[in-house]
Amino acid sequence: MVKQQSLLKQIELKFDNGYIYIGKNRSIIVTTDAFGSLRKDLIRNIGFERMKGFLFRYGWDLGRQDAKELLNHTNCSIEEYIKYGPELHTMKGHVKARCTSLEVKNENGKWHIIMEGYWSHSYEAEVHVRQFGTSSTPVCFTLCGYASGFVSEIIGEKTIFKEITCEGMGEKECGWIGKTIEQWGEQAEQELQYLDESPIVEELALTYEKLLEERNHLAFVTAIHKKLTEEVIKGNNLHSVVHQVFQSTNTPVLIENLHLHPLAYAGISSNELNEYKEELIRYMGNNHFCQPQAVVTSTQLLRLRHHHRLMTPVFCKTK
Repeated sequence: MVKQQSLLKQIELKFDNGYIYIGKNRSIIVTTDAFGSLRKDLIRNIGFERMKGFLFRYGWDLGRQDAKELLNHTNCSIEEYIKYGPELHTMKGHVKARCTSLEVKNENGKWHIIMEGYWSHSYEAEVHVRQFGTSSTPVCFTLCGYASGFVSEIIGEKTIFKEITCEGMGEKECGWIGKTIEQWGEQAEQELQYLDESPIVEELALTYEKLLEERNHLAFVTAIHKKLTEEVIKGNNLHSVVHQVFQSTNTPVLIENLHLHPLAYAGISSNELNEYKEELIRYMGNNHFCQPQAVVTSTQLLRLRHHHRLMTPVFCKTK
């Protein structure tokens, strides 16, 4: 209780003039729904993987800032500083955090840490499940980023926290473990890539470029629609239609049903067709927010590893 009271002294509320301070930093209150909207827009505009990096870095910066404030206001041992992290995280309403195990050693001037614990009532898992349903992988990217940034600032060495279990996967709690990058070895490569990714200004510039690109793709798709309509009016079958479009655009064309079974195609071999179909299925399996029927309800570009797909729906009226 003494620890929590000392932390609460850092929070100064000034409702009369619209200020809320945590330490010396002005803060704002944002609803989880607003965060969920941002998260969803990031997925749509920069993709799921880049969104993960964006949110991890966001959490990292929050954790580092809290650690700096703590180092300026208290005088504790390294272990005590680290244990303040879950307390601060809980007080901010992100999650109910508790540490179940902490081992800290300093060998030849280098810190080694193994920290384990649980997060309950994760706001991030709650938002993900509400928007996309249960995931097969952990989804609390800002929480991991916060813990990683906080401890890294405290000990002066990059430390990465990973979720072992997650409420977003249907688990009762989010289980986590934190270690230095030296202790993680190659297992920390993904998180290190997140920290090395482009800053927010470049992310926004990339989003703008993608919007322009999508506009150009839309014009291209419109031209294809026009050609398709002309061929259908002439009474040509699907195979004739796709060959005509392929000759006009010099771009492989595929018409498939909602189950991804090809109905007609041109400019692509049957072997390539099967390979690309498998790649698309793997993509949808790895992106659980993306249901098969959702992929083809609007015009969009999918950038897969071995091929790109400019996809657009074709609606047929039943007689």
